[in-house]
Amino acid sequence: LEPLRWGALSRGMRRYLLVLALFTLARASETFIVLLGYQMGTGTVELLLLWAALNLAKALTSTAGGRLADSMGRGPLMLLSWTAFAACFLLFGKVDSGIGLWTVTIVYGLFFGLGEGAEKALISDFAAPAEQGTAFGWYYLVLGLAAIPAGLLFGAVWQFQSAAMAFFLAAAIAAVAVLLLRG
Repeated sequence: LEPLRWGALSRGMRRYLLVLALFTLARASETFIVLLGYQMGTGTVELLLLWAALNLAKALTSTAGGRLADSMGRGPLMLLSWTAFAACFLLFGKVDSGIGLWTVTIVYGLFFGLGEGAEKALISDFAAPAEQGTAFGWYYLVLGLAAIPAGLLFGAVWQFQSAAMAFFLAAAIAAVAVLLLRG
């Protein structure tokens, strides 16, 4: 097998992967949402229900996201999903009640489900036919490598500043990624 070479990818594919890496730095583990609820004094059972509701919201919109990506285009749907992510993380930084946490969590899950498939499908749009396998290899490598510092950065800001600052920073990074995706 050929080695996984960055230079084997087209310029558009490399650009998309770099923007995706930046966005992944904003996308810290969703367990921080549960930790926020815990920090707010939410009980264990309610936190488990919140986690289930988040995953249900994602599942409910994932199929609709595929249909929307086909009708409106993958790029516009990604912009919508990533913009909603930035807005939700900004709101997570401001949430101060259980109702607010539930509302933002479910809205976040709905928009995440809409855009998740389009994010992967964009690989096919940016990759040349001869580089499809390599592009998907790089996609998963970039996601995996960026997830580690994302969690460390988010957790460090949470620990040394505050939960709100961690969510605000993630929202800002996501907003920059949205602007770069548009360009």
